[in-house]
Amino acid sequence: SSDVCSSDLYLAEQTAGGRPEGSIDVMGVPWEKRESSTRRSLVRIDGGVTTIVSGTLPWDRLPTIAASLTAS
Repeated sequence: SSDVCSSDLYLAEQTAGGRPEGSIDVMGVPWEKRESSTRRSLVRIDGGVTTIVSGTLPWDRLPTIAASLTAS
């Protein structure tokens, strides 16, 4: 579907072409790990909402940032 294609393109753009590298549990919530040559990203898709935590931090620092996010 076009939604899936658009989502794939959006994820590729936001994660610098990051490839799936498994998943990680953040406070009981699974996040997909993606990695590119320049960026590490955690991705969560829930109820049609996509949340991405992305940067050059080491893997052990990204979950702390993801855990600090709250829905409003």
